[in-house]
Amino acid sequence: MFVDLTYDLEKLTGLTIKPEEKEDPDMLHEYAQRLMIKNPAIRFSDLAKAGKMNDMCDEDYEQALKNIKLVSSEFFGSKPYANVFHVLDAALTYILSQRDPIPEDAGENESNDDEVDETADDFGDCVFPDDLINPFDDDDDD
Repeated sequence: MFVDLTYDLEKLTGLTIKPEEKEDPDMLHEYAQRLMIKNPAIRFSDLAKAGKMNDMCDEDYEQALKNIKLVSSEFFGSKPYANVFHVLDAALTYILSQRDPIPEDAGENESNDDEVDETADDFGDCVFPDDLINPFDDDDDD
């Protein structure tokens, strides 16, 4: 399957899944709706209760707690589990909505655009409206 994202300057505007030739679109749609991620705040809480963070200084712990609260509230809606595509949507929307300027050295460690990655797929022409699956669509009457 291929996932295609579209976004403007502030939010994700579309996420579509295109099945490969031998994949069943209905099955992919069902899997996409059921693919869940556990809220990392649960693991953080478990680790804290088990004393695994006792060696952290108060400042580091407070920063880690602040970060996990942000992730939990912004990306998971403070729910214990969230659909992977909803988390992706929330994360990209959050990142794109930040007003801080991008650091001048951002992307400097990435590979040169002139170098060709022989293992990478070209997704340029793979998305066609009749073949798209919307993982947010809860309609089961198709």
